[in-house]
Amino acid sequence: MSTARPHGGGDSGHSASIQIDPPAQSVVPSATGTPFPLPAHRPNYNDDDEDSDEDGPLLGASSTTRGGPGPRHHQLVDQDETGQGRRSSERAPFLYRLHDWLADHGTKLKSFSSNLRSAKAPLAGWRKVLKRAFTILGVVLLLGLLGLSGWLLYDCVAVCSVNDSDSVTLQYSFHPDQYKNFYFHLDHDTVGDITVSQYNSPYGGDGGDEVMIFVNARGSSGEIARAVTLGTITNPDDSSLEANVYMSTDEYERERVFRRGCVDINVRIVFPQNMTHFDSFKVHNRNRGDVDVNFGAYVNPDSRSFPGQPAPAGAGVAMDRLDVKTNNGRVFFTNTVVKEDLKVIAAQGSIIGQITVDKRVETESKDTHLTIFSTSADLDLKVSSETYANILVSSNFSGHVVLKSWTNMSQLYVYSKDKSFVRQAKTLQTLTGYFPYPNGTEPTAYLPRIEISGLHASLNR
Repeated sequence: MSTARPHGGGDSGHSASIQIDPPAQSVVPSATGTPFPLPAHRPNYNDDDEDSDEDGPLLGASSTTRGGPGPRHHQLVDQDETGQGRRSSERAPFLYRLHDWLADHGTKLKSFSSNLRSAKAPLAGWRKVLKRAFTILGVVLLLGLLGLSGWLLYDCVAVCSVNDSDSVTLQYSFHPDQYKNFYFHLDHDTVGDITVSQYNSPYGGDGGDEVMIFVNARGSSGEIARAVTLGTITNPDDSSLEANVYMSTDEYERERVFRRGCVDINVRIVFPQNMTHFDSFKVHNRNRGDVDVNFGAYVNPDSRSFPGQPAPAGAGVAMDRLDVKTNNGRVFFTNTVVKEDLKVIAAQGSIIGQITVDKRVETESKDTHLTIFSTSADLDLKVSSETYANILVSSNFSGHVVLKSWTNMSQLYVYSKDKSFVRQAKTLQTLTGYFPYPNGTEPTAYLPRIEISGLHASLNR
């Protein structure tokens, strides 16, 4: 232990200084950068020891003897021969913990490396098996792609050709007194044209007093032609008859047949020659094809944009209500007489021809070229067209007129031979006015009304 020597002797009132001899072994690193030497015996660190004296001085520390506490120096820790002189609550230094972690994981890495070397022999056999499996899988995929390409070429690109020898004719008839409402349609999975006429037309035939339905179907094979079916549904409660033509196959086969053009269907609906009236008739082509309503002498559909004469009296059957529709095709009219309500839709096609209507006409098409004859002053007309809407009206109509266009680059005009039309307003997209009553006054009611919409809209009266 160090020895304390007082200086100056006696009781001079000055505090005694303590001189501490340096330890025999230095604890600071050497000038060469040599780290702390690790002890021969690692201390036992116990972080959970709660009985340690937290406030006591370090073992071997010195203190002042008199005059109050002096400056506190860095204290050295004396170690006994077991190297356990440190406080039990202190954590192990970082170097000790790093040394243990490296030693533990180094052992695991050595074990894993030896296991890999022992597994090399079985893996070599598995490599051969996997290589052969992938080769076989590649060949199978290549053959599958070739088969799929061939199927797509056959199903979607190849086009069928119909044969006259592979054809069928279907027929159905009914007496017009049995039913007041007749609805005929081609199914949405079929393609074909529909013609409506009377027996005095060039379509001919003497059916007596019955309404006849003729269906002619030609196919690329006899099996396809025989799949065409004419079905009927009757309802005595409301005196209605519904007839339709469809393919009696599954949905996929129907789509494939009509997509490739493997069948051609033509339908003729023929009314009796002596028939002059029928209550309600609806004819719809739900897919692609034309509808030709021809109740007079036959006229070439492509050359009858504006026939100049109305239907002769008694020349054709007069319908109370007529509804004609085709999703993708044209609608033609010749000598067609409708007493009350006419509705025509040609969603992707044209409406062309001449009709006689007394009360209401409503049309919707891509373009319309229509002549309307009417003996009534109460005609209500609504025409909607994507492009051209050219309407000629022969009537004593008195009411308001509205012409509308979808763009500013439009042509809107109303022409009347007697110059009776009164224009009220005109903009780039709208023209409004009216035809006056015989006494010259403006109509006050909303209806009757003529409303024409299209890229280019015109009205001739």
